[in-house]
Amino acid sequence: MLRLSREKALAVAGKGDLVLGADTTVVIDSAHGGEIAGKPVDEQDARRMLKLLSGRRHEVLTGVSLVLDDRIISEVEVTQVEFAPHDRYRNRLVHLDGRTDG
Repeated sequence: MLRLSREKALAVAGKGDLVLGADTTVVIDSAHGGEIAGKPVDEQDARRMLKLLSGRRHEVLTGVSLVLDDRIISEVEVTQVEFAPHDRYRNRLVHLDGRTDG
C-alpha cells in the first residue's frame, strides 16, 4: 500500500505540484496471522467479507505519500478497528444495483 500511495501521487504530480497519494489495506483478524482483504469481486464476495469482519478486530493500514518535485515523504498509519456483529447491520446492506435489504 505504501508503494501504491507513491505511484498514485507520482502519476498526477507535475513540476511544482504538491500531491498527496494514499492507499489502504485491511488485514482481517490480524491477531491470528491475518488475511489481507482485497476488493470484493461481486455481491456474494462482499457478503463473505462482511461476515469475516463481523464481530472482529482488524487493522486498517493506510500508506500516505506526499510528493513535491523530486522529494517524496511516505508514512504508514495503522488503525485498530472493531466491527459490530453481522446481525446489527445486515439489514442495511446496499446492493451493487442500489437495492437495500430489509
